[in-house]
Amino acid sequence: LDVAAAVSDGNVKVDDLKRLAVADLLLAQTTPFGSAAITLDVGGEHFRVSKATLCAHSRFFESLLKGEHFVKAALSADPAMTPSVAAADACPPRSDECAQYFVDLDPHAFAVILRCMRLGGNPAGLLPLASDEPQLFVAVLLSADAMGVDSIVRYIKATAMRSLRAPPTCEAAASRAPTLAGSAEEAEAAAAFDSLFGSIGVALETNEFKKCIGLRAF
Repeated sequence: LDVAAAVSDGNVKVDDLKRLAVADLLLAQTTPFGSAAITLDVGGEHFRVSKATLCAHSRFFESLLKGEHFVKAALSADPAMTPSVAAADACPPRSDECAQYFVDLDPHAFAVILRCMRLGGNPAGLLPLASDEPQLFVAVLLSADAMGVDSIVRYIKATAMRSLRAPPTCEAAASRAPTLAGSAEEAEAAAAFDSLFGSIGVALETNEFKKCIGLRAF
């Protein structure tokens, strides 16, 4: 599709633009780095995913797959909050054709996180409700925090702070939550969360946080 010619002729159609958008997306995912797919064995379940998707949304995987040193530092600093990752013995980890890694995390939580990654990183409407699926919600939150998936962690922090600042109900805050994602308000609210609670792990020990996100006992 020659967009420049189409625009000059006044013949641009919505379908043409949609096809161009899809073509651009596929092109972005088939660059030498982006096309490299790996297999992750997460708690016994296999996920086939591109390096580009992982690196775009997870600081942990970006460091791991680009050969930086964040992973070793994080593992030694806080092993309880960092996913355990091991390269499969049967396949060299740097081989783009068959790279495999074992990741010691909950596969159901990882599936939720990966879906968010694949849809651009915005978690609005994609996360389990704390009131309905408390165990999965906590697993997603802790796993996202451990893997440095900042879009999910910031979103939950900001939603919690909005609830704390705007009583009486968490439901009212949650109904407005989609407007938070990626905004300056989200960043400010997440920073306020850190000042108040210090970390996700500490927050999960407090009744104040549990109440504001609708997290019942489990």
